[in-house]
Amino acid sequence: MFLCSLFAPVCVEQQSIYPCKSLCESVKQSCEGPMLAYNYPWPSMFNCSKFPEDNGLCIPGSNIM
Repeated sequence: MFLCSLFAPVCVEQQSIYPCKSLCESVKQSCEGPMLAYNYPWPSMFNCSKFPEDNGLCIPGSNIM
């Protein structure tokens, strides 16, 4: 969900819907440990602070599946 919303965002009325900060943080929490175990750091392009807070105009972390 995170990667799809980042690289192929849904467009609604000519506005792209990107991931929220909460979705990024949730994915990072789940994936960063295994990535570091293989010496692969969390990519800087996925810096969660650059994503918006949950505001109804982004995909929140509660939608992870």
